[in-house]
Amino acid sequence: MDGQPPREAAGLKPVGNDSPPRTYSPPLFITDSNGDELIPLTTAEIGRLFSRHLSLTRPYAYHERWSRWRRRHQAIAQRCHYQRRNQLHLTLLL
Repeated sequence: MDGQPPREAAGLKPVGNDSPPRTYSPPLFITDSNGDELIPLTTAEIGRLFSRHLSLTRPYAYHERWSRWRRRHQAIAQRCHYQRRNQLHLTLLL
């Protein structure tokens, strides 16, 4: 192995902390034409809508309304969650 660590001998990059630190920020909200805040479409939601449009068990508009309702509801829940966490954090700081 001529003195090299096993990873480098195999041509692999050594493991280190050369990547930027991970930070988290809540996803941005999307505002629709009515002014309601919605979460962005997720990959699962896009797949669900696509499959529902292919198998028309209910009218097209039903699935659109349901998706919009779900995304609006999740945006409200997410905003309330962050407000509650922020309030708790401020309470602990005082």
